[in-house]
Amino acid sequence: MGEIDHIDEPLMLYHRHSGAVTGATKTRQLDIETLRSKIPVVDRRHYDTVKHFYELYNNELPDKIKHYFVAYLQMPELTSFARLHSVVRNGFQLNDSTIMLLIKMLLRKYIS
Repeated sequence: MGEIDHIDEPLMLYHRHSGAVTGATKTRQLDIETLRSKIPVVDRRHYDTVKHFYELYNNELPDKIKHYFVAYLQMPELTSFARLHSVVRNGFQLNDSTIMLLIKMLLRKYIS
């Protein structure tokens, strides 16, 4: 079997939904109506794909990276407050903004 390696930079900015018109930008303004959309914070199919990847390759990932996978994969089981705390503790962001992600999580269902 081949090798697994790690690139220490984000390669996926967000999960694009079928209704999206434009891509994410670093200068995107806070748009409350967009944040209040009925689309959940995390799409179940995306979550399941990440979980499957982790199940297949977790033994080959560095501990630092495993930590982020575990934190992400535990999110659906956490209370709303614990999810917000996890976002801050782990430095998770939306469009380079922790605040944007926290607001989105306050206004939307977490996972579909």
